[in-house]
Amino acid sequence: MPDVVKPPPAAVLAVCDNGRERPEPVQIGVCGLDAGRAGEPVTWLVRPTAPIAPVMTLRVHGLGDADVAGAPGLPEVWPQVSDVVGGRLLVVHNAGRILGTLAGLPDPGTAGLAGVLDTLRLARHRRVSVGGSYALAPLIAATRVNATPVPRFERADWTALATAALFTHLVTLPPLVPFHILTTWCRADLPPGWPDPSTPEPWPTVLREAPPLALPNPAIGRDR
Repeated sequence: MPDVVKPPPAAVLAVCDNGRERPEPVQIGVCGLDAGRAGEPVTWLVRPTAPIAPVMTLRVHGLGDADVAGAPGLPEVWPQVSDVVGGRLLVVHNAGRILGTLAGLPDPGTAGLAGVLDTLRLARHRRVSVGGSYALAPLIAATRVNATPVPRFERADWTALATAALFTHLVTLPPLVPFHILTTWCRADLPPGWPDPSTPEPWPTVLREAPPLALPNPAIGRDR
């Protein structure tokens, strides 16, 4: 049965934002996910057009305006991210919100993505929550998946690895179901331009022929 559930080849995307009413990325992280195993994350610092809210610096990701002052803007960074994740499924926690921080990109689908899967939506269907919350850090702590402990600051490299671990855990929980069902469970309200993986036909091809993750070299695991 080619579509029996198993973790698919994917790229996991994480974004730290500036905490404004219209959030913008200040750091983007990506890691590969193959056969349920996450690869080393790579991250990019991004200079937003609006300052970083102090609460984000003090309590969330620890990045301030000085950290991103010399970084490129999102239009310059995104082609590099697209090169890394192109042709794979994209796994994101709270995908609608996270991809919404990338608003303004001329064509977010240029990476040739096979679709977007949302671990928050999948957690809801698997009925895995912490006091009714689906925030990533509490889910990681509660499920005790194979991820590094929740750090003081949730930066994009940790978030990508944690999302990969949570996705693998949720996908392999019983009952095991075909991927075309899982994709409906993972379906999020995506911004315009992002591909929908809900059509079942592409799944066997995606599982067999996902391209290798084109990680930059040598800056793996460092902000570019």
